[in-house]
Amino acid sequence: MAVKVWVNEWEMTCCGDPFSVGSAISWRVGAFHPNHLDDILGADLAAAVQLIEGHHDDEDEEPEANGPDQLDITGTVLRIEAVRYRYELVGRECVPIAGSGTVTEVVHADGYEAESDGVLFDGYIVEVDGTPVGRTSGSDLRFPEV
Repeated sequence: MAVKVWVNEWEMTCCGDPFSVGSAISWRVGAFHPNHLDDILGADLAAAVQLIEGHHDDEDEEPEANGPDQLDITGTVLRIEAVRYRYELVGRECVPIAGSGTVTEVVHADGYEAESDGVLFDGYIVEVDGTPVGRTSGSDLRFPEV
């Protein structure tokens, strides 16, 4: 079953394994809550993302991806889209500009996508032909129905 998985830029650059279209993956995922993707990409595109990949044990960093309610999936990468957004500097913080997000199809993901002045890379939307293989202890998360 094809599902869309959000892979954060920081997860990839920290300790993620690069992947390409056609790669076999084995990921731990949680239920995705669009949050800022709603703002930068719009609600329709953000709502299509169902899961979030995570491989840290720190719930404070990304609770839905690294908390107790997770699912392990295996599958094949069908499509990768790099998400970027424009920002404005508010003090020392880069604040995303609503509606400024762009999606570019790529064939390889390693967490390092081109950025330019005023545009930041945020992460990947990855379409995976996936199969659930197990849940973390006590998890109620179910594989999304499409």
